[in-house]
Amino acid sequence: PPNWSKDVRWLVPPDSITVSSHSSNTFLQGIELIQVEHEPASRNTRTSIKRRTTIGRNHSISHRMSAVWEEEEDLPEGDQDSQRPRTVSAAGNANPRRPKGRDRMSHSSSTTTTHSRTVSLPTPLSVSAGSMDASTGYTTLTLPRASYVPSKKPGRVTGNVDLTRSGIAQTTMSTVSIARRKPHNKTKTPHRLREDVFTHLTFTSHMPPPSKVHSQQVLVKVWAVGLDRLDALLFADRAERNDGFGYIPGRSFVGRALECGWDVNGISKGDWVYGLLQVKKAGALAEFILVDRRHIHRAPRQSPTFTQEHLTLLSLSGVAAHRAVRTLSHLPPASRVFVLNAHAGPGLLATQLLAARGIAVTAHVPGGWGSGCERRARLAGAAEVRCGEIGEVVEGLETEKFDAVVDTVGGKNVWDMCRRVLCLSGQFTTLHGDTPHLPLPPPKAHFKSNMRSLRRAFLKQAGYQWVTPAADVDASGEDIRDSLAAVGGLAEEGVLRPFVWEGQILP
Repeated sequence: PPNWSKDVRWLVPPDSITVSSHSSNTFLQGIELIQVEHEPASRNTRTSIKRRTTIGRNHSISHRMSAVWEEEEDLPEGDQDSQRPRTVSAAGNANPRRPKGRDRMSHSSSTTTTHSRTVSLPTPLSVSAGSMDASTGYTTLTLPRASYVPSKKPGRVTGNVDLTRSGIAQTTMSTVSIARRKPHNKTKTPHRLREDVFTHLTFTSHMPPPSKVHSQQVLVKVWAVGLDRLDALLFADRAERNDGFGYIPGRSFVGRALECGWDVNGISKGDWVYGLLQVKKAGALAEFILVDRRHIHRAPRQSPTFTQEHLTLLSLSGVAAHRAVRTLSHLPPASRVFVLNAHAGPGLLATQLLAARGIAVTAHVPGGWGSGCERRARLAGAAEVRCGEIGEVVEGLETEKFDAVVDTVGGKNVWDMCRRVLCLSGQFTTLHGDTPHLPLPPPKAHFKSNMRSLRRAFLKQAGYQWVTPAADVDASGEDIRDSLAAVGGLAEEGVLRPFVWEGQILP
């Protein structure tokens, strides 16, 4: 197509003409348009002007767009012909030879001008470089990179998506994954270099975005990811294996739903969502992820005091705390519960849930008196706070004092110590079992946990319940989606509020 910017002509007075012979692409600076109003002319005059203009267009070699800039001066009638303005091309070259009809038309417009109004040229819109905030209104516009291609089988639902063609994603998506493989012969590596032989986590961009959404899946663009001790254990385990290359950690996420399967209910395209992936199928530290409908829910409404960081911790710690407290649903409001590590994580949220039910909570926090951990536990609703190591704190408690214990530390020694402070009909609920150092406990650990739970039915002993994060459904039949809906409603009511360390937020 013709480049109209090079063919714009301007009609200026002779004393203001500036001709540049060395540059043919120089634009005129500071030029103002003047809207010219014409007096009604006779029919013959209009006909002749129209005929001459048509003739000039037919003899033109290339299509050109012209603009007129005129300045009316108070001159005698006899001097108007001598002071006829000239035409200068936008490239800066004078063009004294013009079609005769076009010259007369400009002269006729000049002599019939009565009133003029100055119009400023509009400033072109700035182009965003991609680093601007979405609130400016430029980066939110998504333009497709290719034309729309209709489906070859319109009556068949395939679930195929092309994020690259639609302009939402690049040909590859960004991920944080393991970028180096484990060496085959580790004994040949010097001992002083074995710990630094891997650069485990690396920001990469070599994986293609998802291209198919099944009927029970949701395609999510990730905005924030939460990590905890279990994610660190899973990452360390995969980094030591030969098949750890390309592993993407992360289970808790917050994002926007891009596409939804036809069997997904409660979530629409464009909704803010949050969820918790399976332990064996982590991968939230990616630009786009596919999530099963049983592990995702619509996110609660955000506010200045409840941000995306709170949402990531709500799904990461809130689900575990909610399931642990559900094992104590039989306790009356006047019961007494002992919570370990009640200063952060699932322990803090479990304290908030129990205090909202009117249960007297005795919180254990590390550190000394007057620390931030103690203040957070008291703000969560703890009736009593004990500071120090777990063994020292449990030994200082009275025998058979509590109706339940919520263990957020794990280990067989914690179970043995807490049995003394539990009532005969008490309940011991743990989140990590006997093997907190393993990411995926062996089947033998689950067998021991089940045997402890069955002893209460035959012997008068305290109950035992292990709320494992690897289980999609808890003991009462509630899946991850139901737990997310429950904790999301409590967060909107102000009952649950995770604690976020500002120094541990990585942009």
